[in-house]
Amino acid sequence: MSGKNQCVRFSYKTTLFLISLVYVIAAALIATLTAKNNYNSEEVRNWVLVGGLQPNVATFRVRIDDANDGGRARRLVVSTGPPGGESDTSGIVFDQVLVGNDLVETVTVSDLNSGMTFYYWTIDQNNVIIWNGSFRTPEPEGSRFNFTLATAGCAETGSKAEVFNHIADEDPLLFLHLGDMHYEDINANDVELRIGAFDKVMGSPTQAALLSKTGLVSQWDDHDFLGNESRGYCPLESMECQGRKAALSSYQIALPHYSPLPGDATYQAFTIGTVRFIVSDLRSEQSEEAIYSEVQKAWLVDELSRADDFDFVVWVTPAPWIGQAKEDDNWFNFPNDRAELSDYISQTLGGESGPQNLLALSADAHMVAFDDGRNTYYGQEQMPRSDARSFPMLMSGPLDRLGSAKGGPFSEGCHAIEYERNHQYSTLDFVFAPHESNGDGKERACIEIRSFQIKGSSKHEIFSKRLCDKIFQGTEESGTGSCVTSSFSTLTLAVITASGAVYIIFVIMSCRLIDKKFEASKVSFMVFVSLVSQYGAGIFIPHLGMAKNIEILPIAIIALAYSLTVGLFFLWNNFIGVL
Repeated sequence: MSGKNQCVRFSYKTTLFLISLVYVIAAALIATLTAKNNYNSEEVRNWVLVGGLQPNVATFRVRIDDANDGGRARRLVVSTGPPGGESDTSGIVFDQVLVGNDLVETVTVSDLNSGMTFYYWTIDQNNVIIWNGSFRTPEPEGSRFNFTLATAGCAETGSKAEVFNHIADEDPLLFLHLGDMHYEDINANDVELRIGAFDKVMGSPTQAALLSKTGLVSQWDDHDFLGNESRGYCPLESMECQGRKAALSSYQIALPHYSPLPGDATYQAFTIGTVRFIVSDLRSEQSEEAIYSEVQKAWLVDELSRADDFDFVVWVTPAPWIGQAKEDDNWFNFPNDRAELSDYISQTLGGESGPQNLLALSADAHMVAFDDGRNTYYGQEQMPRSDARSFPMLMSGPLDRLGSAKGGPFSEGCHAIEYERNHQYSTLDFVFAPHESNGDGKERACIEIRSFQIKGSSKHEIFSKRLCDKIFQGTEESGTGSCVTSSFSTLTLAVITASGAVYIIFVIMSCRLIDKKFEASKVSFMVFVSLVSQYGAGIFIPHLGMAKNIEILPIAIIALAYSLTVGLFFLWNNFIGVL
C-alpha cells in the first residue's frame, strides 16, 4: 500500500477516535450535570415541618440557621389567614419568639379549631419572612368526613423531582412517607450529621413546597435509619449502639410525630375521623431473630384488636410483606413473626363477624403494586387456606429511585421501570357516601386508591381500586397474580434499539467497504467500545461522584447520535475519499 494511502488510513482512524472521545466526554458531562440539576446537595438550615395533626393540635419542628442574619431568634406565627392578608393580625392564633437554643425547635400549638385551614410563617430578627406554609386540622375523632391522604416512599437524597409538585396538587390532608426519605446511610453517633440529611431534603424546592402545604407523617426504613438492610436492635447504653441512639434522637428532634412514642422506637398510632392509622417501626428493634420486639408486637395486636371501633384501619409496614421466605431484612426473613401475625389478623379481623377493614401500606420495593388479599395470608395454624380471609396491600413509590420488583405475586401486578428513575405515588381518598347503602342500612364507607407515574411534567394513572366496607378477600386463589416490571420505558427502549440498529448497519458497511476484514473488525470494535464507554461514563461517573440516580434517556440519545455520526462519517470518507 502506498504511503499516501497509509496516511489517509491513519487520519481516518484518528478522526474516528477523536469523534468517539468527544461523545464519551459528552455522555459523562451531560449525565453529571443532569444529576447535579436533579438533586440538592446543600444543607439548607431554615425550614419548618408540621405534623402530629389532631382536631385541635398541630406540632411544629422549626430549623433555625444563624448564618445569614447574625441571630437565631425566630418568631413563629400561626394564623387563619396568609401573611400580609386581611387577617394578618386579627386572625393570629399563635405568636411566639423561638430563641433557637436547639438544633430544631419543637412547638406544639393547641386550641385550634377543627376542620380549618391555618397558615404559618417564621420571621427573622429583621422582620423578614423566612418560611411560610399551611395545613388543615381534621374533623373531630369519631366523625365521618371525606379526606385525602398521599403516600409513597424512597426518594434519593435531595431529589428535586416534579413528583412532589404533583403530590402537592392533590391537596392531601396528610403526606404519609413510607420510609427512605434520604439515602445518606448514616451509622454514626452524630445527631447533627443526621439533621444535616434532613437539611438536604428540605433544600429541594419541590420537596419543601410539598411539605409546606400538608401535614407530615414519616416512618423510616433502612437507608434513613442506619444504612442499607440495617437492623437496629442493641442495648442503647452499649458502644455498638451509638448509631441507633443518634438515629432515635434525630427522629424525635427533626420529625413531627404523634405522641407518645415509646422510649427506644418510633412506632405510633393516631386517628383521623373514623380511620385508625397504625405505623410500625420495623427497623430500630429488628434483630437476627425477630422483626420487632415483644413489646411492639403486643402494642400492634392491641391496636388491631380495636379495629371494630373504626371504619378502616390503615397499617403502615415499611417492610414488604408478600414474598417467599428468604434471607432478607423484610418480613420474608421472619416467617414465624409473619405467620403469627397473619393468623391473628385472619382469625379476628378477617373472621365472619370481624370488621375486615384493614388495609396495609408499604414501600421499599421501588414499585407500585396491589394485592386484594388473596396473597397476604401466611398463617400456619388451624385455619385452612380455603376458609381464610386476608387484608389487601398497596405498595407505593418510589418517589425517585430506579425501579425493581420485590416479592409477589400481587393480584393486580406490579408497575415499575427497572433501569430508569421512577417517580410514583398514590392517593387514598376516604369517602363516606350517605346516598349509598352497604346493604345493612348504613352509609357506605370506601377507600378510593389511585397510583400515578410522573414522566417529565405529565402525570399518568397506572392503577386504581375502590374498596368499600368489608375489604378482605378469600385466599382460595393464593398464588395467582404476577409481579412483572419493565426494563425500560417505550421511548428509551426505542432509542437504545435504534442506536444498536445503526451500529449493526455500520458493521455491515465496514465489512463491505474495507478490503481487509481485520481492519474492518478493528474499526467496528473501536466503535463498539465507544458505545459501551458512553453508557458506562453516563451511568457510573455521576453515580460514583454523587451517588445519585441518572437519567438513562439522554445517554441513549447521545449513543444514537454517535452511531449516526460515525456512520455518516464512514460513508463520507469512503465515497468522497477526502478527509
